[in-house]
Amino acid sequence: MAGSLTGLVTNQQDGQPLAGASLNLSGTATEQTASGSDGSFAFESLAAGSYELVVQLEGFEPGIYGPLVVIDGMPTDLNLALPPKDLYG
Repeated sequence: MAGSLTGLVTNQQDGQPLAGASLNLSGTATEQTASGSDGSFAFESLAAGSYELVVQLEGFEPGIYGPLVVIDGMPTDLNLALPPKDLYG
């Protein structure tokens, strides 16, 4: 049995989905994926344990989330909102 992390990456400013965000999961195991055209992502068949998730996309501040606890047989759904970078700061 295994757990999963799924969710959506959005623009914190307007709530629009963000496609192509890089998601790097580290901890009990190491996985990498990218958000789809609708902002969705999924890490399936994860070993139970503690993880940290780093989300990056050009033009946005990176998001660091954790510790995220994965439990066997339990899906975890995340909504991750990235703030746009301040181009004038």
